Amino acid sequence: MTLLEWVHLAARQWLLCVIGAAASACLAVAAAGSDPVYWSDATVRLVPPTQPDASNILISSNEGLISLAGVLALEANRGSRPRQLASDTVSIVDVGVTEGRLIRQPNSGGQWATNFAESAVNIQTASRTPALAEDLMSHTLAELEGILTKVQDRYEVPAQHRVTLQVAQDPTLRTSVGSRSRSTGAALALGALATGGMVMWVDQIQLRRRRFIPLG
Repeated sequence: MTLLEWVHLAARQWLLCVIGAAASACLAVAAAGSDPVYWSDATVRLVPPTQPDASNILISSNEGLISLAGVLALEANRGSRPRQLASDTVSIVDVGVTEGRLIRQPNSGGQWATNFAESAVNIQTASRTPALAEDLMSHTLAELEGILTKVQDRYEVPAQHRVTLQVAQDPTLRTSVGSRSRSTGAALALGALATGGMVMWVDQIQLRRRRFIPLG
């Protein structure tokens, strides 16, 4: 359609255009004023027993600690593997999670390959309030401790030969507000597309009705 045709269409359906513009404006205001997301990030490492003659079947090989870290992450995720991310710098809010947690083993292979080189587990939690994000982090750290204890209990590992967890990176609380200008622009663009589509659809229906109205 040419610009002139769009002008004539808008003139015929001016009421719909006004309603669409008002709805788009409300959507843009809501997008610009969206609440921030608070997220916490921490990394725990698996520490082997200090005794040189320690006997622990779970870490009998060089890759044992790394494999055990994978078991912890898998158990914490209720048996489902977490999504593969493009890199370890991608955060929980970057993948669209605003309420919940992300538990994964650091993967230096990227999104399309796996290379677990660290005996560590990374935890990220997100919520709409700082307190909830921190509470979820504390609960998850305690849960990992409990899982590690249960696994070693299952294999009857002696207390002095057990693997322990150490927080390598203290939980750090961050705030994500996103790009308000981008959110506003996206809301306006979506509103304009929806309004344009609705206007064209209603106009076509009205034109068809006019053609079939009997004369006289």
